[in-house]
Amino acid sequence: MILEIENVKKTYKGKKKVEALKGISLSLKTGEIFGFVGPNGAGKTTLIKIIAGILRPDSGKVSIMGKSPFSPEGKRLRGFLPENPQTFRNLTGREFLNFCANVLGKPKETDRLLKMVGLEDAADRKIKEYSKGMLQRIMLAQSLIGDPPLLVYDEPLSGLDPIGRKEVKEIIKELKNQGKTVFFSSHIIEDVEELVDRAAIINEGRKIKVLELGKPANFTVRYFIEGKLFTEKVNREKLWEKIFYIRENGEIYEIKPTEIQLEELLNEGNN
Repeated sequence: MILEIENVKKTYKGKKKVEALKGISLSLKTGEIFGFVGPNGAGKTTLIKIIAGILRPDSGKVSIMGKSPFSPEGKRLRGFLPENPQTFRNLTGREFLNFCANVLGKPKETDRLLKMVGLEDAADRKIKEYSKGMLQRIMLAQSLIGDPPLLVYDEPLSGLDPIGRKEVKEIIKELKNQGKTVFFSSHIIEDVEELVDRAAIINEGRKIKVLELGKPANFTVRYFIEGKLFTEKVNREKLWEKIFYIRENGEIYEIKPTEIQLEELLNEGNN
């Protein structure tokens, strides 16, 4: 496992205590895209900051390939993209990436990274002239400096227009093809369904469940028996049993994975 999260807890203390994380445990496999899904305020950004080595947990443990995310070795193993990235807007894209490489003590890979995120033609424009999508892509590029195996992104598709969303999704897919592990948070279930191999559902600081998006748990089956159309939700374990029954008694019209409804999962976790 490239990332291990063991019973992590975090409480913000002030006039009113807020338990942001109430014992989260997760493991990420090398080379997968893992989604961290939940509504605003569920605790997603808190865990992201802990994995990135920015915020310390009250208890529990996080390790990246056996290294603490707060150690120099752990920080070199991960790239990070915050939800609302701030940068030096008077620098050009090229100057910004060179600056980040110098700060990190890494070889300059500016041309390769600019090409990867599709910003070769905008490399010498000032960042303050970039669109939201271009800004997100230059920040994705900085997260790749030093070729880290783990990439940690907080709401990387938030606020983008359809074209920007498509561009960033394609970059994330390509990162997986290169063998990277991508951990990203989102409150938009459609993004998760399209991109990830697995997803953890979180609400009110607790993990509800982990889903394998490539292996849907339920299917919607529509079929005819004696000329009448039936629609039924069938669990994966009973799907073939249902198919054989329909073949013996009627005709299958359609079988498709049941769309995951985030609201249903959250309600399930609260029951």
